[in-house]
Amino acid sequence: MAIRTFTELTPYATPEEGDEYFANRLGADIWFNASYDDKNKALIMATQAIDHLKYQGVQLVEGQSNEFPRDLWPITPDDIKFACFEIAIRYLDGADVEQEMRNLNVESRTYAQVKTVWDRKIWMDALRAGIVSFQAWFYLRPYLADPYTISTIRV
Repeated sequence: MAIRTFTELTPYATPEEGDEYFANRLGADIWFNASYDDKNKALIMATQAIDHLKYQGVQLVEGQSNEFPRDLWPITPDDIKFACFEIAIRYLDGADVEQEMRNLNVESRTYAQVKTVWDRKIWMDALRAGIVSFQAWFYLRPYLADPYTISTIRV
């Protein structure tokens, strides 16, 4: 995978599409209070996070700017756009992968007689992949390549 510059990335979705996506959702004030430029930057950052993952199949056109569309999905699936929105809103809310990883080190908390214990194994996969939204991870997982397979190409 070639490294692309920030300006070469084409976000999977637009701020206007994000407005539609979040229109009927509780807790979307963060999205609507952000400027158009900040929404666009968050979508570009989300696209960058999404494109760092390894997916099934190959890019539809060699050298295209994003990982989608792919040979298995000739049109970018809505799930990829939804994941982009979910990651973008977390970025606008100040989410940071490194901070989230530090927070995961806390496995239990006790206050008086109440103890809370968290099982974070599944969340670790998302954060290790650089995805700050658990909802986005659910959207992306069906498209990911099996990390335990090796693909070969005969020339």
